[in-house]
Amino acid sequence: MTCLIVFYSGTVALMLMATGLATWASYEVLQAEKFKSVRLVLACVAASTFCLQWIILNGEYSLVGPSIVALMLAAASAQQVRSPKTRSVLLLTFIVVALSCLIGIFEIANLLSLSSTDVFVLLFFAVGSNDVFQYTAGKLFGRTQLAKKISPNKTREGAIGGVLMCSLMAVCLSFYFSQIPMGMMALLGASISLTGILGDLLFSVFKRKWGIKNSGRGIPGHGGIIDRIDSLTLAAPCFVLLASLFLGA
Repeated sequence: MTCLIVFYSGTVALMLMATGLATWASYEVLQAEKFKSVRLVLACVAASTFCLQWIILNGEYSLVGPSIVALMLAAASAQQVRSPKTRSVLLLTFIVVALSCLIGIFEIANLLSLSSTDVFVLLFFAVGSNDVFQYTAGKLFGRTQLAKKISPNKTREGAIGGVLMCSLMAVCLSFYFSQIPMGMMALLGASISLTGILGDLLFSVFKRKWGIKNSGRGIPGHGGIIDRIDSLTLAAPCFVLLASLFLGA
């Protein structure tokens, strides 16, 4: 409900939401790494997220591609670093860049002559549905563990089922998003599913390093904000990058 209100409220509301999510997620990272003084760091995170969104929004969509590369490098490097401070910097960079890329959806909406709300709902609906598809397929057909040491409950069958169902759902939605060819919609659906799985596994690695099950207790019954947006952190930039490349943004 909150996301829908933000989507209908316009650009500034989305920038504030992304900034808030990045700051909240960064706070959970710093708490897990047992940082004592976090106010200055969180202020830097908030300012960086808002400024990066402003830069992208003001025509620098060419930054999205390099941002994705920086995102991947930060995520991959953070897993190998032993120093809590260095690891935290890399992980906070990952979070800031990932959530800042959401603002690129406004340009995609403009190029498609669609409401930005429609494009946001497409992304968030696909990410949310992917989790449901994976869980359902895993329960029905799951036999082989996908990443035993990282996330024992995930299965290969569940992951494959999630990708296939997310692609099929995207193809069905292509009748509404007629500006996007059916094949492109299938590719977007599959990429959102795959990157959603990778984002989930990525944060599972860190939670194991920290020795915690949930990233926090800020959302009663659901854990912390990272537990809710882990899939989105990779799915959103991937969605923006693919759509931007296809549309020539």
